[in-house]
Amino acid sequence: MSAETIFTQHLVNGLLLSGIYGLVAVGLTLIYGVLEIVNFAHGEFYMLGAYFTFIASAWLGLPYYSSVAIAVALSAVIALIVERGAIRPIVERSFESKVLSTFAISMILANTALLLFTATPRTVRTGLAGTIEFAGVFFSVERVLALLTGYLAFLALHLFLQKTRIGKAIRAVAQNRDACYVVGIDLHKMARITFGLGIGLAGLAGALIAPIFSIEPSMGQAVVLKAFAIVIVGGFGSVKGAALAALIIGLGESLVGGYVSATLKDGLAFLIIILVLILRPQGIFGRATRVL
Repeated sequence: MSAETIFTQHLVNGLLLSGIYGLVAVGLTLIYGVLEIVNFAHGEFYMLGAYFTFIASAWLGLPYYSSVAIAVALSAVIALIVERGAIRPIVERSFESKVLSTFAISMILANTALLLFTATPRTVRTGLAGTIEFAGVFFSVERVLALLTGYLAFLALHLFLQKTRIGKAIRAVAQNRDACYVVGIDLHKMARITFGLGIGLAGLAGALIAPIFSIEPSMGQAVVLKAFAIVIVGGFGSVKGAALAALIIGLGESLVGGYVSATLKDGLAFLIIILVLILRPQGIFGRATRVL
C-alpha cells in the first residue's frame, strides 16, 4: 500500500472521529451557552443513543436508519424529562450545585445501563454490507454513512441557529439573558429546547458510532473527556469553535495514531488544551458564552 493511500485512510478515519467528537462537543457547548451548565452527564446520553439503536435494530428488528431516528428521539425525550426534573431547579444555583447534579445524573444513567445490559459489549448489525473505494482506499459503507450523516447534522444545526426564529432566540439568550427577558423571550422554553437539542446531538453521535465500535455502559466516559477538550480549545459556548477544534483533534488523533503511536493519540487532545490555555486561555473563538 502506497504512502498516499495510507495517508488517505488516516485522513478519512480522522474526519469520522471529528464528526463524532463534534456532535458531542457541539451539544455540550450549546447547553453551556444557554443554560451556563457544564453537563457532566453528556457522555452517558451518547451511550444511551448507542443502546437505543441496539434495542431498535437488534431487539425490534427495525432498519438501521429508523433505529437511528428512534434513538435520537428517545434521547431528546429523556433529556426533556431530566431538564424538567433535575436541571431547571438548579439553573440559578451555584456552579458547584450544577456540577454535582449533572455528575449524579451521569452516575444514575451509567449504572442503570450496567444493570439493564450488563458489561457485555454489544454490536449493531446494519445490513449495510459492502465497501466504497476512494483514492484507492476501501472504506466500509457504515463508516461513510456515519461520516456523511454527522456532517449533514452540522449543516442542519448551522441553518437552524442562523435562519429560524427559535435558533435566533437561542443565540440571543446565549448572548444576553437579561435583554431576552425584557423583550419577552421565554427563557425556560429556550433552555428546554436547547437541552433537548444538545442531548439529541449526543444521541445521534452514539447511534452513528454503534455499528462501528462496541457498545458498553462506560463508552461515554472517554468521549466526553474529548468533548470537554474540544469545548475548551474552541471556546466555551462557541459552536464554530467546537466544530473547528473537533476537526483539529480528530484529524490529529488519526495521524498521530497512524504515524507515531496508538498509545499516544489519546493524549493529543490534552496536550492541545495545555497549549491553548497557555497561549489563548479563552479558546479559539474567544467569547465564552457566544453561540454563533
